Order: sequence, then C-alpha cells, then structure tokens
Amino acid sequence: MEKPFPLFFEKVIEAAEVSAERVLYVGDRLDDDVLPAQRAGMRAALLIRGR
Repeated sequence: MEKPFPLFFEKVIEAAEVSAERVLYVGDRLDDDVLPAQRAGMRAALLIRGR
C-alpha cells in the first residue's frame, strides 16, 4: 500500500481516529499527496521545498 492509492489515505484517516474532515494532510506533491488526500475527504496543504 502506497500513495496515491485510496487505501493509503483511508488508513491515514483510520490511524488519526477522527473524521476525514478533521485531518490536515501535508505533502510536497500535488499528484501523490494533496489531490488524493482531498479526494479522500481530508484537508490538504502543499509544502513547497527549497525556497
């Protein structure tokens, strides 16, 4: 199981023990982090590196 597969994000929500809407997922890629997290119902933040 790995990103961006939906099961990965379901497990993140399960581990957080809160509803998806209460999770803020932070990642540095739109395609592997932010967009899949949003599709799973989480809030998501894009971390911009190297600036």
